[in-house]
Amino acid sequence: MLRELSSVFDFKWEDKKRKNRGLPSAAFSDTIKAMLQLEPINFAEHRFHYLAPFSAHEIEIDGVIYKTAEHAYQALRVIPEARHRIIAARSPLDAWREGQKCKENNEVLLDYDKDALMEQIFRAKLKQHDDVKQVLIESGERGLLKLHGSDYYWGTGADGSGKNRMGKIWMKLREEIK
Repeated sequence: MLRELSSVFDFKWEDKKRKNRGLPSAAFSDTIKAMLQLEPINFAEHRFHYLAPFSAHEIEIDGVIYKTAEHAYQALRVIPEARHRIIAARSPLDAWREGQKCKENNEVLLDYDKDALMEQIFRAKLKQHDDVKQVLIESGERGLLKLHGSDYYWGTGADGSGKNRMGKIWMKLREEIK
């Protein structure tokens, strides 16, 4: 469990004897113990679902209104000619599906930075919705996790070894608004 959480929270393992025995560093152990006492939040559930890209919060970016953060992410990562299909999608899941079709059709921009794009979208969501800001503040010092079995980039993955980039972006933004 400690190894799984190390990848989620970007902690480093000691390279010497402790690593060879499979033990975390003392500093890492203390940090994880403190975090576990605060029990991480799966922001896709309960009150914290406002932080999920599928939450029903419209976002305006560059004069365009997107139904959800998912709509914005999928639309802004594809060529302009394909965006209208995603913007018109009825639900965030439909927007995701349209984004996947664009990927299959080679309509995804090659030079986009997905972390920077998601951070831009979450910043807009945070700025435009006081309820999202309140929920983020209420999360306190707790870790924010996107617990998703098949998503090893944005989420934790099935075994906890995922990068949890979405959770890390929200934690970064939380630090900035303190």
